[in-house]
Amino acid sequence: MASNKTSTNANIPMSFIEMKSPTLGLSILFTILFGTTVILHFYRTLLKTKRRQLACIYLFSFTLTRTLGFIFRCAWAKNEKSKGLAIVSNIFLTGGFFLVCQSLYMLFLDLITPLSRFLREKKLFLIKHLFPIFSIIGIIDAVKSYESESGKAFNIGRDFAKVSAIGFTTLIGFLLIMTTFYAIKYREKISCNGQTRLIAVLYFATSLLLLEMVYKVMSNFSTSTDSVNREQWVFYGFEAVPELVLLIFLGAVNVGHLFYSSEKDSTINNNENDSTYIDTSSDTQIVTEISENKNWKNVSKLV
Repeated sequence: MASNKTSTNANIPMSFIEMKSPTLGLSILFTILFGTTVILHFYRTLLKTKRRQLACIYLFSFTLTRTLGFIFRCAWAKNEKSKGLAIVSNIFLTGGFFLVCQSLYMLFLDLITPLSRFLREKKLFLIKHLFPIFSIIGIIDAVKSYESESGKAFNIGRDFAKVSAIGFTTLIGFLLIMTTFYAIKYREKISCNGQTRLIAVLYFATSLLLLEMVYKVMSNFSTSTDSVNREQWVFYGFEAVPELVLLIFLGAVNVGHLFYSSEKDSTINNNENDSTYIDTSSDTQIVTEISENKNWKNVSKLV
């Protein structure tokens, strides 16, 4: 079993990952599982066009940070007193969280861009850059919590952890609310654009991340003796498993084809970068109008 991490104050709020050194068996299991998602998303990244590749790169990078984080957890489990391994493990697990948020942010932009001229990427500039900022704040928590044995340093780290958790929860909740708003307001246009599947993906993904962040908020505001921090399965059940399910889901579905379901929209999407693409239906209409005009002129001459 995992061993308790000593603290100068038993009532200091601590998350499971910092209160206890990890169990080797579960760390190895999740290293293998997250390592599988690395291969899956690397394959997806190679298949994507430039338009969708950046979102796939974010997901691929996130799988790498999670895999490396659990590799260091395995090493930490073998050397429970190593502060360096604890810090590096927490940095990978906390610092890389913004990557998956950025990928969902890009999917959200792809949803709203065809729907509204009012809300554009520059209006969401702050949200885009708050994700990495809250990850940096989480990294400060990972370092501060282990830099010394003093309760003061640990309390400072806990404050950073609270800010990071609340910030991510707020931003993810905002994306979920805005997705719901646009799904209701533009439901007919979404259906015509073939974006219904994109709505479903955004709902599923943001709900999983929101579940994880609610757990993190609860753990950061709970004491070390509360079950949310004391029970080992809580960390894996509410943090590792939702991320794993999300990565497998986004790796299994073809994200690049979520945006156009009808044949007409698919043709437009495939030819959006082709300068030689011609709308034949428009040309046919023009030719017909020209022919009718010529016939009318001939009739006028006869009269």
